[in-house]
Amino acid sequence: MSTRRPALVLVGAHKSPVGRLLARAAPDLPILHCVAVQDGLQAIARGHVRLLACEPQDAHGEITEALFGTVAAKYSTVGMVGIVRRSQVEGSALVRLVRAGAHALLMADDRLTTLDCRRVLTEAIVRSGVCAPGMGLLAASPPGVRPLLEYGLRYAHESTTVANAARALNVHRKTLFWWCVEAGVPAPQQILGWCRLLAAAALLDDEGRRVDHIALDLDFPSGTALRNLLQRYVGLSPAKLRTLGASRHIHHLFRRALNSVVAI
Repeated sequence: MSTRRPALVLVGAHKSPVGRLLARAAPDLPILHCVAVQDGLQAIARGHVRLLACEPQDAHGEITEALFGTVAAKYSTVGMVGIVRRSQVEGSALVRLVRAGAHALLMADDRLTTLDCRRVLTEAIVRSGVCAPGMGLLAASPPGVRPLLEYGLRYAHESTTVANAARALNVHRKTLFWWCVEAGVPAPQQILGWCRLLAAAALLDDEGRRVDHIALDLDFPSGTALRNLLQRYVGLSPAKLRTLGASRHIHHLFRRALNSVVAI
């Protein structure tokens, strides 16, 4: 069995402050500095890569945007971060990065901190982790509740509330409740809670992450709060969930929770 730790592939930013901040933000992930786009793709193809972070261009001036599309198509579990210089922000370029598959954008300037980088890396890991199971859940859920579920999945890495979801969807919170009643699925708060657990599971899949650190990264009040949510929804401790395969098991239970109310 391989003992290699999952790595962060960094294309560009080798000697820049951004590269050093990323190294401090993800101390458990060895960083593979790649000079060229092709080097980055080869590193990912060898396996054991958790994250890809790219400057707009590699050391030879080649645009890295296409790399996101290739990785999204072939290595969907790799979280992808687009590094964008705030002084060079251009709206259409940001849209292209997101459409190409970037899970998160790191806006780099003189005020960028290690904590900023850690938040962006966490967002990318979570979004890549919930993307595949989330698409399956969306496809299997009744159309009327999909906007709420999509919101919950999109912001699973943040502290979400029914009131925030209602504002984002431009409806009254009671409307969300009736959507769920009519669709025959759990209540809005439960839907959002399951989405949060999918996010936690994506980080629990990395065995080196401590539960208290995961809770902090996902904006839970404490590690105890995360453990309590797990116990309330699935009746398992984080350690037991890890032995079962955190993401796979949470997805299975989330889908069963939907199916237990109405046959989808």
